[in-house]
Amino acid sequence: MYLNVDTRYVGDVAEVVRIPQQRSDLPSEMTPGAFVVGTSYLLSITPDGYIAACGQSGPARDELRAVYDEAFTPR
Repeated sequence: MYLNVDTRYVGDVAEVVRIPQQRSDLPSEMTPGAFVVGTSYLLSITPDGYIAACGQSGPARDELRAVYDEAFTPR
């Protein structure tokens, strides 16, 4: 899966990234699910390069944006 990157919260990230969409060793309820073309997402990536699920990644809705804003806003 290739994704265009618009915003970076932490780290050096390219304009386009390739990441595995889901790990085969996890139950489906612990993965972010399939991506929909034209939808914006907020994604947290694990050190081994997978998408972190369980509320850390998903469609860029207000609730998840608030979590990212709180976590990455300088104090």
